[in-house]
Amino acid sequence: MFRRMLPRRKASPDAGWVGVHAAVGRITAALVHGGTDKQQPPRIGACAMFEGPSAADDLIRWHQGHREASRTASSVLLDPADYQILTLDVPAVPRAERRDAVRWRLKDMLDFPANEAALDCVDVPAVTAGDEPTKLLAVVSSQTTVARWMRRYHDSGLTLAAIDVPEMALRNVALLAGGDSAHAFLHIGLEATHLILLWQGELCTFRQLDINAPQLAAAGDEDKQPLLERLALEVQRTADAFARQFNTADLSGLWVSSLTGTDALVEALGPMVNLRIHAFHIERQVNLEGVAHATDLARRIDYTLAIGAALRGPAS
Repeated sequence: MFRRMLPRRKASPDAGWVGVHAAVGRITAALVHGGTDKQQPPRIGACAMFEGPSAADDLIRWHQGHREASRTASSVLLDPADYQILTLDVPAVPRAERRDAVRWRLKDMLDFPANEAALDCVDVPAVTAGDEPTKLLAVVSSQTTVARWMRRYHDSGLTLAAIDVPEMALRNVALLAGGDSAHAFLHIGLEATHLILLWQGELCTFRQLDINAPQLAAAGDEDKQPLLERLALEVQRTADAFARQFNTADLSGLWVSSLTGTDALVEALGPMVNLRIHAFHIERQVNLEGVAHATDLARRIDYTLAIGAALRGPAS
């Protein structure tokens, strides 16, 4: 996302990528090597978390001071408050003119002038595999937000190769589970739950739910059951809508990732969802050579999205 606005990558191509998840009041970072070779799992060289008003400055200091991380390019995920994702028809113009056409369409949909928007587009796969896409996802932020991160990295002498969004990072993680098949992926994190559906390796549908891992962990049996029923209902509704839209896609199943009781969640959701459900443990999909845990609810640690930001890094 937004990489057209960024300078060309100067970091070592063999040094890996630093994925950064910049949420309000908390920034997580993960140094990831590999991820494009299906025979070798990605290697996590280091992870770090920064909190409070100085989190961004602390991130830069960590990045500069870490021997391996200082040689890498970064992919930064924006906070949900700083961007929008809108589904639009693909404009009937040459691809080189697509962004300008989309920008014009967005002029009445944004709360700031469209010419001040940082904009990128992602094709949604066509209903029939192999056909030209008819829908796209327009990812929009303000140029001010994007420029703030560009300036921060430029002034520090570090390389910022992409500014992205959590939904796309989660897609990268989901590919570790279901590959290019049509599948759903549910991640229950510290602040919210993200549900995405993929086909042909691309993001097609996404939802964010106001249910989180601490809430589930603290709930007693009576309180937890309604939460699980809400999750199951949202998953089933979204899967049914996906099946109607992409009627030639064979939805292979749902992978569940959670900071709390993943296996128990899979067992509980199974009877309530008309999908084959699998537990997803990111620790089993990556090599944690430089960090003890990728997730730890007790310590409020979740590097899932930061790892996703660093997977399948954009080319220079």
